[in-house]
Amino acid sequence: MPERFDGGRALAGIGGIVLIVSLFLHWFKPAITAWDAFEVLDLVLAFLALVAIVHAAPPLARAIRVPEEPPALFPVIGILAFVLVAAALLNHPPAALGRGPAIGAWLALGGTVLMAIGGALSAARISVVVSVRPRSGPTDRGRAPVAEPPPSEPYDSESETRPFPETGRG
Repeated sequence: MPERFDGGRALAGIGGIVLIVSLFLHWFKPAITAWDAFEVLDLVLAFLALVAIVHAAPPLARAIRVPEEPPALFPVIGILAFVLVAAALLNHPPAALGRGPAIGAWLALGGTVLMAIGGALSAARISVVVSVRPRSGPTDRGRAPVAEPPPSEPYDSESETRPFPETGRG
């Protein structure tokens, strides 16, 4: 039974996970996380990442009864998150003035890029189809099933004609 996976949503979901993880890492040197540096921006970024994650997994979205969003909204979420992180890198918050960016900020930027690209791919309706077949047995693991040749008639030398006439040379 073929299953259809939206490649753009999956990419955006991975970007959302990266963004959530980056919020707990150091954004600015020395040891300032996003939760320490921002007042409200960290909560907005966490919300945008969670929206991308929930909409990336349709069974999860159905389980918590999320309304279906318009297709144009999904790329906007990634682009908005990207703009917020880029603005934070260009104009440091007051708690991080004069300090350089650390690994968390760069991971957040990468995660938001994935969210934006995934949203654009999802709006373009690019998907991956995966066929899932049940296995036939423990010995057939990883191999395609081989078709058996059809049964043939027994060979009868008298009824068969030779393709080349005998020349008499020997």
